[in-house]
Amino acid sequence: MAIFDYKGRDASAEVSEAFNLARYGQLRAFGALGELGTTLTGTSGNFAPPAGWHDLTAADVELPADDVDSFGFFHGSTSLSAQVKILAYTGTSGNIERLGISFAGTSDIGDLPDYLALAKGQYLDQFVYVLEAAARFAAAHGLTGEDVVVTGYSLGGGATNIMAERSSAVADGFYDTANYFGFDSPNIYDNSDKIMNFGGENDLVYRSLGTSTDSIIEGFTEALVHKDREFGSSNDNTVLFNDDRRLATERSPTARDMGGGCGARYLQSFRGTGLHPRLRSGRPAA
Repeated sequence: MAIFDYKGRDASAEVSEAFNLARYGQLRAFGALGELGTTLTGTSGNFAPPAGWHDLTAADVELPADDVDSFGFFHGSTSLSAQVKILAYTGTSGNIERLGISFAGTSDIGDLPDYLALAKGQYLDQFVYVLEAAARFAAAHGLTGEDVVVTGYSLGGGATNIMAERSSAVADGFYDTANYFGFDSPNIYDNSDKIMNFGGENDLVYRSLGTSTDSIIEGFTEALVHKDREFGSSNDNTVLFNDDRRLATERSPTARDMGGGCGARYLQSFRGTGLHPRLRSGRPAA
């Protein structure tokens, strides 16, 4: 199984696009701080939607203007900290060809209660009203669930997993065939036919709640006794790659002994991406 296999196809380009949508949503959720960060790091392009994509407004999906906050997000029905971006992709013909849903991760202290809702599987309830409106917009433009990409980072990845699990019930099942990509999600919907989860094993948040979506006690118990579980819908052979990891890898006899073999080339292929496959047994990386 290739590292980016999803629904029987090589989804590497889709993962990259979904990541860009998730990153855009997360940076926007930080407002001026996110903009400053991208300016200082020379990545200001990340503060704008990926090429071909644009934000949908409240008017576009026929919702009241006050459903959108000052950062351009549709906020939760009861929590102003819960945020989601609805985007459309316009093709060369000028027609809208795809719909994007990007759930924002943690951006302010108001998100802390949202994690309690996440642990109980209730966080998605904040967004049902806008998901239904977005489904109507998509259908009016001739789109189906297969034309939708749903993504998010951290808390937003958790919302993505819950939506994947409840897809047959949201908006009369419109999103049942959508494509779901969660990044560094604390909770995992373990169904590889529905969702792909991607994150670093040395990220404390990633998979910390396990599969729990129905009990606060169960969720936080899982977080406290988490034993690096593997899931069929998550990539479990990747670590966040930094200088400490680089030095450890270079000192590793296993890595040195690989010489110029395929393993060493595989490690090298991830340099510069911020991700690095971990050398251990588990889900095959290629």
